[in-house]
Amino acid sequence: MNEALRLALTEISTSSNPQVVLTALCDPLTIAETFDTLALPPTSFISMSYLHTPLFPDLVRGLCHRLWDNFIQMGNGNALRLLSEDDLEERSDNLVVQRAIEALVPLSKKGDPQLALLIDAYCTDGCTPAERRDLGLSRALDRQDQLDLLSILMREQVWPRRLLQRGTFQGMKYPPFIMHLDHVERLVHCAPLDVAQFTSALCYLIDAMGERFTLWLNAVGDTPVLLQEIEQAICPHFVGYPLHNLLLIDQEKHEL
Repeated sequence: MNEALRLALTEISTSSNPQVVLTALCDPLTIAETFDTLALPPTSFISMSYLHTPLFPDLVRGLCHRLWDNFIQMGNGNALRLLSEDDLEERSDNLVVQRAIEALVPLSKKGDPQLALLIDAYCTDGCTPAERRDLGLSRALDRQDQLDLLSILMREQVWPRRLLQRGTFQGMKYPPFIMHLDHVERLVHCAPLDVAQFTSALCYLIDAMGERFTLWLNAVGDTPVLLQEIEQAICPHFVGYPLHNLLLIDQEKHEL
């Protein structure tokens, strides 16, 4: 295994600090298996979530859609299935999101297809005022609200609050969680403002998720010109975060 990659994986496994990793690996889906090969003390499993960089003109909208779709699949059609009706208090400091959680989680358990469509619309592209009234909500979610809601669901996915409250993780670190974003080379074709907004949303998620979270950005393509363009487009936006820039790993020698 390439030494720089080994060091990055070790840092992800052992550090509590959030991490950012930038790669152009040929087969990134096998990364999870490599953690078992590291000479580390026994640790909890590592959770991973796989996404593709959006193709939407509005990159942040695309990110929110892809994250929400992941939870729909995870919940067999109900993205809010992770949240229990008897554990909804103080889920968010964002009052709009807290009110939405309290209203939508019970509705999502009813199994009503029409309500499910309205909930999906409200949490992604928005509803009409009449539709919001049907959901018992007066306020729409803006992009920050959507990211707040999605970060709550991601945290619940890997660090369930009921387990934290029972002390399941007492005396041990939370298991690491990696959000793997593929095809980040698409950003080199986007306007600088769009890239800035998109990476700002990713930074917002890093801050919301906090310790034991890793944002793994993977490019598909390894020509020197493309790698340089990717580096210039992405790296400056993550100043202040631990960044493992592994774009230049020799693709023929890194063997996972």
